Formats: sequence, C-alpha cells, structure tokens
Amino acid sequence: MDKQKIKMDFKELILADFSKENFSLSYDKTSGSKEHDWNKVDSYIREFVKRLNKNKNISTLYCCEGHKEKDSAYLFFTVNSKGWDIFYSKVVPELSHSLTFIDDSSLNIPFNISTTTYNTKGISVQCVFRYECWEFYKSKFWTAMEKTFLKHFN
Repeated sequence: MDKQKIKMDFKELILADFSKENFSLSYDKTSGSKEHDWNKVDSYIREFVKRLNKNKNISTLYCCEGHKEKDSAYLFFTVNSKGWDIFYSKVVPELSHSLTFIDDSSLNIPFNISTTTYNTKGISVQCVFRYECWEFYKSKFWTAMEKTFLKHFN
C-alpha cells in the first residue's frame, strides 16, 4: 500500500467522526453532563484547551497535562477537513521541529491515529516523560504544543 493511500485512509477515518456539536471532554462523557466542567481539565493546560476549542476546525476529546515521572501528557482531538490539512501540513512539521531541543532518550512523542474506548476516532499527540526533571520537559512540551497549535488553529 503506498503512502498516499495510507494518508487518505487516516484522513477519512478521522473526518468521519468530526462534529463540533459533539464536543466533549472525557469528564463530560463519564458524567453524562452536556455542560463542560472546565475545572475538571488539568489546570496547567486548561486555558490552552479552551482557546484551542474555540476554533471551528478542531475539537479536543481528551487531555492530560502529565502528573508524575513516567506519566503521559497528551492531547486527543478530532478535526474536520480543513483542520486535517492544517494539522498534517503545518502543525506536525512545526511541532516536530519545536521539540527537537529535547533529547530523544528523555522523551517519547508519538503522533497516533486511534480509536478510544468510546469508539471515537481521533489524533493523539502524546509524550511520556522519563527523567526526574519531568517538570522541565513537561513545561517545554506544553509550551511548544500551545504555541504551535494556537498559531495555526487561531
């Protein structure tokens, strides 16, 4: 299977579930609430997530700031067609470049196309911190995420 075919399959998979009307965070889904309780979103990334979700082309589904050494920080979201083009052509290259300051033995940053336990398809940008200085790396990771995503999803 060629790379272009794989890229299109991923895009179609992601676009199939996109709807701003269905915007919710994991906390909303588990509570059954239609109101978004932003206080349940990790305070370190709350304002970033709020600002990001104001854009009509992206919708955050789950997120975690990362809380302890070897913990995972992630942003799981879905996009519409325009959002896909922004993410794939602008965010991925720029974010990859923005994170090159981090020694790859200290950090694992995968971009995943996946399905959640709620059968929601989306894109996950995830980072696992490995060193004792995880607060430093967490700060660098989220600074790069916020700067890059909000630059292109403004």
